[in-house]
Amino acid sequence: MAALDNDGSGAIQRTIEAGSVRAVLSAEAAQSVYEVDRTAQEIIAGGYQRVALQFPDTHLPNATLVSQLLRDQGVSAQLFILADTSAGSCCVDEVAAAHYSADLVVHYGSTCLSLSSHVPVLYVFGREPLDTADFVQKCLAEREMQE
Repeated sequence: MAALDNDGSGAIQRTIEAGSVRAVLSAEAAQSVYEVDRTAQEIIAGGYQRVALQFPDTHLPNATLVSQLLRDQGVSAQLFILADTSAGSCCVDEVAAAHYSADLVVHYGSTCLSLSSHVPVLYVFGREPLDTADFVQKCLAEREMQE
């Protein structure tokens, strides 16, 4: 509960390095990275009507695209994009979700998996593409350096 009883100054003072902000993805890439199909299925199957989409600050450039992709998948629920969380982007912002009377929070990105006491949460960790050839090359280079 300590994360919810702060004065919010951390959110106001937090700075984000320009290089850490995620570039805007193509619709095809966003569909995969943000697991839009799975998210849409969960929202529709659960009959949710007011859904808060919580993105970490570094992923906000893709928030409206993801929202539109969910609409394209047949999601008719009201969608709210949450930003500037006062507790940190790893925690579910139940306070902001409550302000919108959300009946589901979709939490994108890394998380501490803290328990939510007021609203169901769908965690979307992200499916980043992996260049396997580059990965193997870097692993081999690192191994050679250690020998």
